[in-house]
Formats: sequence, structure tokens, C-alpha cells
Amino acid sequence: MRALAKVVVVNLVLIALVFVAAELVARGLEQPAVSTVPAVGPDPELGWAPIPDVQGHARSSEFDHEYYTNKLGLFDDPIDMAVDRTKPRILALGDSHTMATGVAPSETWANQLERLLIRAGKPSSVYNAGVGGYSIDQYLTRFRKLRESLDPHVVVVAFSTATDFIDVGRLPGGGFVYGSDRGRIYFSLDERGRLVEHRELVGLTLDPGAAQWSLSTLIRNGLQRLALYRLLKRSQLAVWVAARWSPGGQSLWPGLDTARKVTPDPDDERRMRLAEAILALLAQEVRAIGAIPVLLHIPYLAQVYDEVWNASFGAFPDRYRRDLGSRRLAAIADRAGMVFVDAWPAMVEEVKRSGRWLHYRLDAHPTPEGHAVIARTLVPVIEPLLQKMSAPRP
Repeated sequence: MRALAKVVVVNLVLIALVFVAAELVARGLEQPAVSTVPAVGPDPELGWAPIPDVQGHARSSEFDHEYYTNKLGLFDDPIDMAVDRTKPRILALGDSHTMATGVAPSETWANQLERLLIRAGKPSSVYNAGVGGYSIDQYLTRFRKLRESLDPHVVVVAFSTATDFIDVGRLPGGGFVYGSDRGRIYFSLDERGRLVEHRELVGLTLDPGAAQWSLSTLIRNGLQRLALYRLLKRSQLAVWVAARWSPGGQSLWPGLDTARKVTPDPDDERRMRLAEAILALLAQEVRAIGAIPVLLHIPYLAQVYDEVWNASFGAFPDRYRRDLGSRRLAAIADRAGMVFVDAWPAMVEEVKRSGRWLHYRLDAHPTPEGHAVIARTLVPVIEPLLQKMSAPRP
């Protein structure tokens, strides 16, 4: 018995030593991320917001680019409203897939859309109001803060199925998915399913340790601290494990899990109902200023790449459908009176045509080429909307 115990202890020590060595090697291979200026600062209603008129540099092992913000705190070119008021104006709301992580402001889908519309003979101003880590709650608040100064004709709400079905409202334990120490405006549904706006946390600094995190969230947060995990998290093995291991009954890919699950559980249903209610209110407020609301679906890795899908959710065809996220968003858009645009089919088609990824393999945000596909998908939808417009509002 002692001999067996000794063998077990020796093997555990060897495994630990191998793991430590692998972690040290991964840290040596990993290029530190660099940002030369803080891109965001505190905002009492949003939690955080981009700092106006800053320039900086962003670098990782996969990208290296300059970034800047304008006077309105948009990751975009300077604004001249005297000129812009002579043209149709399009406001883009979203998270880091719109802002966009790993892409210079000139190469985001919003700016590429603007250039494509100019080439198509429909010169317009497209404003990129995306902010990393934002939820649907913050999209609505961001719109309210910008609508008067920009007076948009079209508002594109970029819904990322990587996070937007999970990052909505507060977590059941009271925290937030991102920025759990930042008080902000958020929304919930009351017992009758009516949308409730909450302002009690506005301007407050919260205790992130007070939030009751789920086991899967704690595991994901812990893994993110490991360079070995960051290096391998997009590998086939990691994807295979993530699709089959649900600590505490919750997926390690909760946004995609909710979007594609054939039979959602009660918490999935609650989050989807809340997301739809917030989008419906946002669409209502967009129409109230005479603008057209558009819901854009930005897909994530498992939706776009066959090898990722087949190694993850696709291994459980009775539980997941690859097109369910698109179908659910299309239905939400229809009920909310929003024009729906789905970038998923175009991204899949481009991957099959070119054989290249449209996302950074480690960072997982779209590359400039991925943003180009999103922009091209929007053009045939936005053009008729601009065509239908009367003369731009003064």
C-alpha cells in the first residue's frame, strides 16, 4: 500500500513539474500585450467609456496597430458635423467586435462600411460607438448619450453571439460579466415580464468579491491567468474539452451555448427574454427620433469554422443547432421591428473560398479581413434604407 502511495505521489509531483515547466515556456513564448494610454475611463451611467481625443498603440502576439479616439470618445476619425449633416448618418453600437480589438480604427467594419457606401455612390458618415466589454444594457445607454449630438438616420446594433446572450443585466449572484466593480445603469424583468431600468448603482464603485460567481465563471477567470491556457485555448483539444465539460452545469462557452441550445434551460430563457426586451426598447427609441433600427449578427468561432464546430457543439446534434443563433436573432428582430442582417453565412462562405481564418486564432476577435466581410454584408441592406430616405434631416 505504501509503495502504491509513493508511486502516486511521485507521479503527481512529476505532473506538477511538467505543468510548471510548460507554463514557464508558454510565458516565454507569449508576447506581452501593450497599450500606451488608457483607452477608457470611468463613466457613472455606463461604468466605463472611451476617453476623448487620445492616441495610443496596441500590440499583442497577433496584432500591432495605432488607435485613437475623437472628441466624442468614439474609436473613429474626427467628426465635422457641419459636413456630416449634409449626409445620411449611421451609428454603430456594439462591443469589442465593433470597437474593435486587434484592428485599427480605419479597418473596423464601421469604417469599411463607410468607404464601401462612398464607392457605391451613397456617401454617408458611419460612427463607431463600439466599446470593449459592453453589454446590451450599455448599448442602450450609449445610444441615449449620443443620439442628440449625432442625430443618426440608421442605428446598427451589432449583436455578438460570443457574449451578448450571456452578458445582459446582472448575474444571478449580483455581479456583472465584465467590470464587476463598476456601477452603471442596467435592466431586469419584473415578475410580469416587464422591463425595469435600474439606476441605484450609477456612479458607485462596487466590491467585485461580493458577486456570487458561478463555478464555470470562476474556472474561466482562473484559467485566463495561465499563459499555457491562453496559448492553447483555441486548440482542437481545448475546444473539445470546453464542449464536454460543464462545471456546475454551466458551459465554458455560455454565450454560444445559449444561442445554439435546442432546449434552453430556465436561466437561458431569462437572459434571452431580457436581451429581447432591451433590444425592443432600443428599437423603439431609435424609431422615436425618426431613425431605422438594424440588428446585425456577428458570429463567433464555433459558428464560422467547421473544424471548431465539429470538435465542440457539432458533436451533440441532438442538443445544438449551428443556425439557431441566427434564427433566434432573426425572430427577435422581427418582433422588435428591426431590420436583420446576418454576417454568419458570408463569413462561412469566405472561409471556404479563401481557406483562411477571419478571426485571430488566439485573441478570437475578427481580423481586418473579417471586418471587411461584415461590412460587405451590410452594404446591400443599408443601401436600400438610404435610398428610401427623404433628404437628410437638417
